[in-house]
Amino acid sequence: IVNVKFVICQRLSIPPAIKGRRDILGAAETGSGKTLAFGIPIIDGILNGVNNESNTTDGEDSASESDQEDGDIDGLGCVRVINLGKADKTHQQRPAQKLWALILTPTRELAVQVKDHLVAALKYTDIKVVALVGGMSMQKQQRLLKRQPHIVIATPGRLWELISQGEPHLSNIEDIRYLAIDETDRMTEVNHFPELRSLLERINIDPVKQKQRQNFVFSATLTLVHDLPLHTKLKNKKKNKKKELVLSSSDKLKKLVNLIGMTNPKIIDVTKKTGTSELLTESSIVCSLEQKDYYLYYFLVRHPGRTLVFCNSISCVRRMASLLSLLGVRPLPLHANMLQKQRLKNLERFRDSPDGLLLATDVAARGLDIPNVQHVIHYQVPRTSETYVHRSGRTARANNE
Repeated sequence: IVNVKFVICQRLSIPPAIKGRRDILGAAETGSGKTLAFGIPIIDGILNGVNNESNTTDGEDSASESDQEDGDIDGLGCVRVINLGKADKTHQQRPAQKLWALILTPTRELAVQVKDHLVAALKYTDIKVVALVGGMSMQKQQRLLKRQPHIVIATPGRLWELISQGEPHLSNIEDIRYLAIDETDRMTEVNHFPELRSLLERINIDPVKQKQRQNFVFSATLTLVHDLPLHTKLKNKKKNKKKELVLSSSDKLKKLVNLIGMTNPKIIDVTKKTGTSELLTESSIVCSLEQKDYYLYYFLVRHPGRTLVFCNSISCVRRMASLLSLLGVRPLPLHANMLQKQRLKNLERFRDSPDGLLLATDVAARGLDIPNVQHVIHYQVPRTSETYVHRSGRTARANNE
């Protein structure tokens, strides 16, 4: 007997998703188990659906076999034999396995992480999972799709590219029964992920199938609202743009519901007012711009442990990587211009080293579950409050201080 303890986000999401087949719109702090909050209902639904389909197929096969049997032939008590000798190859071929679920993530690293979590949960089943991300071999991903996986986890750009090329397993993507979008507020921002809107238009093309689909939308900052950053205001003022309205929390949720095509979603909000974990200790170091490098090096030497340093630009990551390498700290850079294999390798090295140092842009800010991160340093102040919440959420995860 195994005792499984679910965190509050999972306790509130899983029962209505499985028993009531409700769409879930969830906001929970970073490190609160959101992946399994949508992963478990999807797995449960696919297992039940596959079993029902196999039972239906078995019933049809047995019925056809009984129809082929004759009683007596000419009253001699003989039985007619069908397909004696060579087997019918067409009858032996397995039917094509359809795509059941699609999970979308904003970053490649998060897609790989979600895939690893689901593969672990599906260890003793026949359900197949594939991750489709940019920066990796498209030919290899096409070979993986030929195995007809039940679940596809993808970034919008690579997925839309494969659909546009006519990939057979993705040709009927509007037939999926489950759709999950992780870090949704980031994915649906204006001028971000244009392929996502094309995907949603394609997935929602049939209103009947749209209503049959179950949707999951999760983020740590789903209900967090804030004024526009100062640099955006100044940029809009220079271009004489109209003042953009700041959406309220309810307006933000309504916009998501309409965009994704959700039906009567159950809204679950277990975030705190600050958005960060209660177990997170926050502090600041006041210094001049010229002193920032000194203080960073001093902190890293004085407080060893797995540390994640965030910068706002790739050039800053490269400069800090060169500087700290000269000082013998051995940092691991992570940014969007690196080869995907190198990004994954640096993440793996960071996880394996108890005193690892990762210098990253905001590609590492959302969703990544790296165990035992002791310190998160904002070398440059994040541009929005959401980014601060997600960056800080790389530590104090899963009830750890």
